[in-house]
Amino acid sequence: MSLFFYITVMTGLALIYYGYVKKLEADLKKKELEIEEKKIDLEIKKEESRLIREEQSDQGL
Repeated sequence: MSLFFYITVMTGLALIYYGYVKKLEADLKKKELEIEEKKIDLEIKKEESRLIREEQSDQGL
């Protein structure tokens, strides 16, 4: 086997590994964004709940 063949195989393996790592990073970033979105939704629900309770207590007075 020639040196060119080994270089080609090594380059191919490096590209496959690089693609795999980038895919994992992208998946991780996607999950982080989903968690952040859920946190924001939870904050919005808490604020809405707090406002509703305040309105109900104001009407009760």
